[in-house]
Amino acid sequence: MQSLKMSNYYKQICFFLLFATLSSYGQSSFTPSAVSCLRLWLSSDSGITVDGSNNVMQWNDISGNNNNFIQATPANRPAYVSNNLFRTYGLQFDGSAKELINSSFLNGTN
Repeated sequence: MQSLKMSNYYKQICFFLLFATLSSYGQSSFTPSAVSCLRLWLSSDSGITVDGSNNVMQWNDISGNNNNFIQATPANRPAYVSNNLFRTYGLQFDGSAKELINSSFLNGTN
Protein backbone atom coordinates (compact mmCIF):
# COMPACT_ATOMS: atom_id res chain seq x y z
CA MET A 1 0.00 0.00 0.00
CA GLN A 2 1.48 3.34 -1.01
CA SER A 3 0.73 6.77 0.41
CA LEU A 4 0.78 10.26 -1.01
CA LYS A 5 2.68 12.59 1.34
CA MET A 6 3.89 16.04 0.48
CA SER A 7 7.63 15.50 0.10
CA ASN A 8 9.93 17.28 -2.34
CA TYR A 9 9.13 14.57 -4.89
CA TYR A 10 5.41 15.18 -4.62
CA LYS A 11 5.90 18.95 -4.64
CA GLN A 12 7.55 18.49 -8.04
CA ILE A 13 4.65 16.34 -9.21
CA CYS A 14 2.15 18.92 -7.93
CA PHE A 15 4.03 21.67 -9.75
CA PHE A 16 3.93 19.62 -12.94
CA LEU A 17 0.21 18.94 -12.54
CA LEU A 18 -0.44 22.62 -11.85
CA PHE A 19 1.61 23.61 -14.90
CA ALA A 20 -0.17 21.07 -17.09
CA THR A 21 -3.55 22.29 -15.85
CA LEU A 22 -2.68 25.94 -16.43
CA SER A 23 -1.24 25.15 -19.86
CA SER A 24 -4.55 23.69 -20.97
CA TYR A 25 -6.64 26.51 -19.45
CA GLY A 26 -9.07 27.81 -22.01
CA GLN A 27 -8.80 24.73 -24.22
CA SER A 28 -12.26 23.33 -23.53
CA SER A 29 -11.79 20.41 -25.94
CA PHE A 30 -8.93 18.95 -23.88
CA THR A 31 -9.65 15.95 -21.64
CA PRO A 32 -7.24 13.74 -19.65
CA SER A 33 -8.21 10.75 -21.80
CA ALA A 34 -6.64 12.55 -24.79
CA VAL A 35 -3.19 11.65 -23.41
CA SER A 36 -2.54 8.12 -24.69
CA CYS A 37 -0.30 6.74 -21.93
CA LEU A 38 -1.83 8.63 -19.01
CA ARG A 39 -2.31 6.48 -15.89
CA LEU A 40 -3.12 9.16 -13.30
CA TRP A 41 -4.60 12.65 -13.40
CA LEU A 42 -5.33 14.48 -10.16
CA SER A 43 -6.93 17.89 -10.32
CA SER A 44 -7.31 20.13 -7.30
CA ASP A 45 -10.55 21.61 -8.60
CA SER A 46 -12.50 18.42 -9.34
CA GLY A 47 -12.85 14.88 -8.08
CA ILE A 48 -12.30 15.77 -4.42
CA THR A 49 -14.54 14.57 -1.60
CA VAL A 50 -14.22 16.46 1.71
CA ASP A 51 -15.56 15.76 5.19
CA GLY A 52 -17.37 18.22 7.48
CA SER A 53 -14.06 19.80 8.51
CA ASN A 54 -13.07 20.48 4.89
CA ASN A 55 -10.41 17.76 4.95
CA VAL A 56 -9.94 15.49 1.93
CA MET A 57 -11.43 12.01 2.29
CA GLN A 58 -10.91 11.00 -1.35
CA TRP A 59 -9.10 12.40 -4.38
CA ASN A 60 -10.42 10.82 -7.56
CA ASP A 61 -8.28 10.05 -10.58
CA ILE A 62 -9.92 11.80 -13.54
CA SER A 63 -7.85 9.92 -16.13
CA GLY A 64 -10.55 7.27 -16.28
CA ASN A 65 -8.27 4.61 -14.75
CA ASN A 66 -9.85 4.73 -11.28
CA ASN A 67 -6.53 5.22 -9.43
CA ASN A 68 -8.21 7.08 -6.58
CA PHE A 69 -6.47 8.09 -3.35
CA ILE A 70 -8.34 7.82 -0.04
CA GLN A 71 -7.87 8.44 3.68
CA ALA A 72 -10.26 6.69 6.08
CA THR A 73 -8.66 8.12 9.25
CA PRO A 74 -9.98 11.66 9.84
CA ALA A 75 -6.85 12.81 11.73
CA ASN A 76 -4.64 11.90 8.73
CA ARG A 77 -6.61 13.76 6.07
CA PRO A 78 -4.98 16.73 4.30
CA ALA A 79 -6.85 20.03 4.34
CA TYR A 80 -8.65 21.31 1.25
CA VAL A 81 -7.76 24.96 0.83
CA SER A 82 -8.67 27.69 -1.63
CA ASN A 83 -7.03 30.90 -2.68
CA ASN A 84 -9.80 33.37 -3.43
CA LEU A 85 -7.43 35.84 -5.08
CA PHE A 86 -6.51 33.46 -7.90
CA ARG A 87 -9.57 31.16 -7.58
CA THR A 88 -7.34 28.14 -7.17
CA TYR A 89 -7.68 25.12 -4.91
CA GLY A 90 -5.18 22.79 -3.34
CA LEU A 91 -4.47 20.17 -0.72
CA GLN A 92 -2.39 21.01 2.33
CA PHE A 93 -0.22 18.19 3.66
CA ASP A 94 1.76 18.55 6.89
CA GLY A 95 4.79 16.54 5.77
CA SER A 96 4.34 13.73 8.27
CA ALA A 97 0.89 12.37 9.19
CA LYS A 98 -1.36 13.80 6.48
CA GLU A 99 -1.55 11.40 3.56
CA LEU A 100 -3.79 9.88 0.92
CA ILE A 101 -3.45 6.19 0.13
CA ASN A 102 -3.77 4.18 -3.07
CA SER A 103 -3.25 0.44 -2.80
CA SER A 104 -2.51 -0.32 -6.43
CA PHE A 105 -1.23 2.60 -8.54
CA LEU A 106 2.16 3.37 -7.01
CA ASN A 107 3.19 -0.26 -6.59
CA GLY A 108 2.67 -0.96 -10.29
CA THR A 109 -0.36 -3.24 -10.16
CA ASN A 110 -2.60 -0.84 -12.03
